Amino acid sequence: MFGKKNEKQIKFEIELKEVMANYEVKANPVLMHLLSEAKSKIDKNNSVQSVASNLAYKLKENFSEAELPKIVVEFQLKIEKYTAFGANGIVW
Repeated sequence: MFGKKNEKQIKFEIELKEVMANYEVKANPVLMHLLSEAKSKIDKNNSVQSVASNLAYKLKENFSEAELPKIVVEFQLKIEKYTAFGANGIVW
């Protein structure tokens, strides 16, 4: 079992790859860098919750919703379900 991805990781990775394949996303180097970092973390079997929380935070930190392609905004809404807020804020 060690090193195998679970269903959540696989689903997240598939959705992330679809977003990264979008031409508007590819045209934005900062956005591609953030998404590539997330992909790298999933490839290293980091938890989906952690990766999604971190990515959602970085997207909000670096872009306004109006600056993001529609596919990224839709993805952001999907990954919000993976995020968790603890008593002390975002769980990393």
